[in-house]
Amino acid sequence: MERTSSEVARRDKRKRRESFEELEIDVNRNEPLSKKDLRKLKKKKSGSNSSDRMADPTIKAENKNTKDTKTIGRSEFCVWIGNLSFSTTKSSLRQFFIAKSSELSKVGDISVKILDTDILRINLPKGRDNKIRGFAYVDLSTDELKKTAIKLSESVFEGRRVLIKDAEDFEGSKKVTGDNNSKDQDKAATHILFVGNLPFETVSQDLEDKFTVEYSDNSTDEPKTLVVKPTRVRMASFEDTGKCKGFAFIDYKSIEDASKVLKSLGRRIDVRGRLNCRVEFGEDRSFRHQKQSLDSTENAATDKRKDAYLRDQHKVENSSVAGKLKSKNTSGFKSYKNLKRVTPGQALADRPREITHIVPSQGKKIVFSE
Repeated sequence: MERTSSEVARRDKRKRRESFEELEIDVNRNEPLSKKDLRKLKKKKSGSNSSDRMADPTIKAENKNTKDTKTIGRSEFCVWIGNLSFSTTKSSLRQFFIAKSSELSKVGDISVKILDTDILRINLPKGRDNKIRGFAYVDLSTDELKKTAIKLSESVFEGRRVLIKDAEDFEGSKKVTGDNNSKDQDKAATHILFVGNLPFETVSQDLEDKFTVEYSDNSTDEPKTLVVKPTRVRMASFEDTGKCKGFAFIDYKSIEDASKVLKSLGRRIDVRGRLNCRVEFGEDRSFRHQKQSLDSTENAATDKRKDAYLRDQHKVENSSVAGKLKSKNTSGFKSYKNLKRVTPGQALADRPREITHIVPSQGKKIVFSE
């Protein structure tokens, strides 16, 4: 018996229904957490574990014994100790201060000993290679202990004589401040002052007002108040906008006026709210041009003497030094290669002239026969 297509379709549909399993969905159940909520829950759990760990009394005792020097700031009574070896540690440095102070107190050189509790902090700065840089800072509790530590200077520690001084004492160091720059002081004094790091909004009137200084003249019996004004303000500016390029030159009548203004204002001034504008002596280009002109005059005179000497000795055909010399070396002067090179125009003027008129033809006429 043949089955119709409708019966086959009904049978296949019934089989598909029997193959699927029924799903039960609990409508009252909470919505599942997203990935973001899961991350937040994980952070809360980790935070609670750390708080429980800190609440443990045994762990608190361990943290109390291991002092973190970074949390303790520098005290008012701090000393600097230098010439340390790379193997120096904080514990060995602590023992050095305690032992040396007790030795000197027994002799009677010092009255106060340094105890372990008196040393508040020891800072050993390290470099990129994780080695100490050869010095350290030691913070003490009182001023008397600081004076006692300074008295331990030139003592032998780990085979070296260490230097101990006040941490705020920068004498002999290479510390550079705004008013004491060795590079600026090496420059020669001129009647020009250079000011740099200016803001773009600066105008010439701001500089003229800033560099007009009053000072008291005590050279006479009656002190007078004198005013030093700049003769000219040369501020570099952009061509399109006209704003300041960030530097300017201030001219004065004399070097004394410029020196007085620099001494009065200092090397760091405030211009339109910018506190770090740099002031120093500028270069006087007139001396440079004068020196170059003197050098060029001396060189020209020397070249003339060499030219005359070579013409007399070797009978050079051309009046210029560019002519070929008959001998390679000359007595008293260097060879021709070391002399000043002649310009191409001079060499062209000295070369012999060619014949430029029309030359009559000297050829023969050839006739071809048929």
